[in-house]
Amino acid sequence: SATYAFHADDKKYYEEVSDAETPRSLKNKLKVRINHMVETTNDALADEAIKTAVTMIANKDLIFVFGIGASAIVAQDIFQKFSRIGKKVVFLQDIHLFVSALAVHQNDALFLAISMKGETKEVLDIAKLAQKMTIPLIVISGREDSTLAKLADCLLHSVSGEDYKMRTAATMSLMAQLYVVDVLFYMYVSEHFAQSYEKLQQTKDVIKKLEQ
Repeated sequence: SATYAFHADDKKYYEEVSDAETPRSLKNKLKVRINHMVETTNDALADEAIKTAVTMIANKDLIFVFGIGASAIVAQDIFQKFSRIGKKVVFLQDIHLFVSALAVHQNDALFLAISMKGETKEVLDIAKLAQKMTIPLIVISGREDSTLAKLADCLLHSVSGEDYKMRTAATMSLMAQLYVVDVLFYMYVSEHFAQSYEKLQQTKDVIKKLEQ
C-alpha cells in the first residue's frame, strides 16, 4: 500500500499548534496535514467499496443519514449534495423521529451512518435497529475494526492519518469524512450522469430565480 513521503521541510510543519504561530506557519502546517490526510484516505478507501456504495444508493428510494457532533456536519453535507441531484434524503437530529421514519420506510430505506471512531452510542443504536429491520447499512468511519464498521454492509474508510489531542486532529478527521463524501457523490454522479446533470441544472435554475 502507498505511504506518504514527507519532504525534508515538511517535518517542522507536521506538528500540533504551538503558542508561537504565524498565519504563514499555520497555513503550511495545515497544507501538509491535509495532503497527508488525502494520501492516507485514498490508500484506505477501497475502490470496490465506493462502487458498492453507489449501487446501494441507486437501489433504494430513501437515504437516511445520521451522525453526532462533527459527523452531523458530514450528514448534512450528504443531505445537501444528494438532494440536489434528486435523491430523497432524510436528515433528522431527533433520534426518535429518525427511527420512526426509518421504520415506516424500511422497505425503501438505506442507512448511511457516520462516526469517526465507530463507537458513538446513538449511531450504534440506530445501526442495530436498522440491522433488525434488514435495512442496508453504509458506514463512514476511520476505524475499520470498530463496532459500527463490523455492522456495515459497506465500509467507506476515512483516515486522517494522525491522532493528536488538540482540535486540529478533529479538523483533519472531519475533512477526511467530507473527502470520502465527495468521492462517493461524484462517483454516483458519474454513473448516473444525465439524470444527475438535469437535476443539478434544475436546482441551479430555481436558486437563480430565488436570488432575482
